[in-house]
Amino acid sequence: IESVELFFVFSLKSPTWVPISKPDTTVVAPSKECTWYCMMRVTDDDNLTAIDTATYSVLQDLPTVTASEDTLTVSIKDTLELDAMAYDKLGKIVLYQWSCGNSGVAGKYFVSSTSTPRYSAIMPTTETSDYLCIIRITDDDGNIAEDTTKITALQDPPTLKVSTESFTTRVNSPIGINASASDKTGYIAKREW
Repeated sequence: IESVELFFVFSLKSPTWVPISKPDTTVVAPSKECTWYCMMRVTDDDNLTAIDTATYSVLQDLPTVTASEDTLTVSIKDTLELDAMAYDKLGKIVLYQWSCGNSGVAGKYFVSSTSTPRYSAIMPTTETSDYLCIIRITDDDGNIAEDTTKITALQDPPTLKVSTESFTTRVNSPIGINASASDKTGYIAKREW
C-alpha cells in the first residue's frame, strides 16, 4: 500500500481526502445528531485504489432521571431521605443535584454531589402543600434531566386513646393502665403518665 487516506463527511457527494500514516486512527464525532460517513481510500504501488465507507448514527444521548417518589406526605421538620434512579445509555452521569423549597423557590439553589443521587432533606417548619424537591442530573456531554417530588408537610399531632375501663381497687394496690398512641406521618417520640 502506497498511501492511505481518510475522509469524514455528512454527505458523500464531494469528499476531500486527508492522508494518514496508518489504517487505524481515532477521531471525534460531530457535536450534533447526524448520519456520519467515514470513507477510507487506499492506493497501491501500481496506483490502483480501493474505497470503503462506514456509516455511523451520531446520537445526542440524553440522560434520564426518576425521583424515587412522585408525591409524599410527611410531618413538618422531618428529615426525608431522597433518592433517584439516573441513566445515560452511551455515557455516564457526572453530577447529581437536589433543590428543595416551596413552589417558586425550588430549583434555584442546588446541593451537588458527583457520586450519589441520595440526599437528606429537612422538611419545612410550617405546613405546606406545595413543597418541591427537584433532582437534576448532568451527563458527561453536558446534557441535563430533571424530575420532581411534590411534598405535603403537615402539622401532624399524635392521637391518644387511654383505656376507659372502670374498675375498683384497694388503697396502695398496683393499677395496670393502658393507652395507645399513633402519629400518621411520624412516630411517638415520648410517653409520660
